[in-house]
Amino acid sequence: MSSGTTVATQVFTTNLAYSFAGLESAAGFDEVLIDVTNIVSGAMRVDNVRFESLVNQPPVCQITNRAHESAKLANTGQLGGLSIFEGTGSSQFLGSRFSTTQTVQVTAIGGHLLCTAFGNQLIFGAIVSLPGPNGVPATFPADATEVVATALLSPPTPSNEISVPLSTILPPGDYALVFGTNRFGATGQASMPNVNIGTTGSSQILWDGTTWIDIGQTNLRFTVETIELAVDSASATTTVSLDGSASSDPEGGPLTFAWSSDCAGASFDLPNAATPNLTLATGCPDPAACNLFLTVTDASGNATSCSAPVSVQDLIAPTLSNVPADAAVQCDAVPAPASVTATDNNDPSATLTFTETSAPGSCPNEFVLTRTWDAADACGNMAQATQTITVSDTTAPVITCPADAVIECPATDTSPTVTGSPVVVENCGTAAVSSVDTTTPGCGSTLTISRVWTAVDDCGNSASCTQNITLVDTTPPAVTCNPMSIAGDEYDDESTLLIQFSASDACGPATTSAVVDITCQQVPVTAGQIIDF
Repeated sequence: MSSGTTVATQVFTTNLAYSFAGLESAAGFDEVLIDVTNIVSGAMRVDNVRFESLVNQPPVCQITNRAHESAKLANTGQLGGLSIFEGTGSSQFLGSRFSTTQTVQVTAIGGHLLCTAFGNQLIFGAIVSLPGPNGVPATFPADATEVVATALLSPPTPSNEISVPLSTILPPGDYALVFGTNRFGATGQASMPNVNIGTTGSSQILWDGTTWIDIGQTNLRFTVETIELAVDSASATTTVSLDGSASSDPEGGPLTFAWSSDCAGASFDLPNAATPNLTLATGCPDPAACNLFLTVTDASGNATSCSAPVSVQDLIAPTLSNVPADAAVQCDAVPAPASVTATDNNDPSATLTFTETSAPGSCPNEFVLTRTWDAADACGNMAQATQTITVSDTTAPVITCPADAVIECPATDTSPTVTGSPVVVENCGTAAVSSVDTTTPGCGSTLTISRVWTAVDDCGNSASCTQNITLVDTTPPAVTCNPMSIAGDEYDDESTLLIQFSASDACGPATTSAVVDITCQQVPVTAGQIIDF
């Protein structure tokens, strides 16, 4: 550099190859005074150049346990796509189904989005539970019962990838990530460019203001990411899949991977692969939190390390076996509590508690039993099973009448003390017994009683039987004859014969009559008459 020359400092950031006049570019040079040619058209001299090169920059290390990526990002910078809006009488939300077979700690949601509104540009992203892998929300967006977690997003213009933090734990199950507006503080509008590269198994849905429908799209980009690993300890060891493939080399070169962990019993099947499997020792209570480490190295030997916390959790509740089905029984057939057992994936001594409650019915012998079994493991997971037993009393008592009775006059006592009472068998509780007599008179003092016995239990069920009681008179009246007197002289031509007698009956008045034959001078005489002879 000659004296008096003005020094110009230029900063270039490039990863293109250039030719330098009289100087070889060396890795890591910072400030040099060089002649540079072909940086722009023609030859030029630049004094005191600072050249910042991306050559040999360290790689980017990233551990990703992406729970869902509906499409690979492509063709950003779009100005159109499928709309997300809600207006008077019409709306449109977009969603993408996904499932997880293990518990995951969600850290972020996002996608390829475009803002189409002025002012407030916020839309919401909601993770919504589904009834199955091909299901749709049952009540959302009418209510938020199925919403697990939400976050607000501010889409860019033109379209680009966007991701926002969202922290929630998702147990194994089926879900959808839904983008919409006019809920959870969002009032903006957006669209999703349908220009991404669809992935196999992607299943996307649309809310048209009335119902959820499958839209047949696979090229809308939704992402659900996890960095912290939440592992279900379903056995003594648990294996999870790791993903370091989001790591990158700014130069586009290959990377080597080295995985390690301070977790108890941790081992990798392929510790130098981008996507190995990690096996952890698990148990209950939950092991202490630990960490996962990844070091990526580029072809020039530049290395970068990153880590992610690992939370080993037993989120699997005990299993209850031999739980009986609900039942409807009579009051005399209530079953004894079943022998329910509890088993747990990690805790061999899971506790089991039994409780029973009763709710009264419409009468004393009718009620509803609720039997509940609660199981808990040492990690705090709980399971519950119930049996509902509806108890009814529709069975009438069994009544057996006393034998029919015959009573000889003059006895007149026909009460149950003499004629007997029925035998009543009631399946539940007690029964009230009553009787009603219907009397049919006979001759004299005789009669017949039809006695209907009725038993009624506490729930109004009744049964009846009939006993017949007969009052008879088979004993004739007693007749008493008084001495006979004759008036007149034995030598008279005429005499008067007086015959006197009486009759009595134990069962009432007796009508008396008699016939007396007297032969005197060959003349028959009838008693009850005064005969002159």
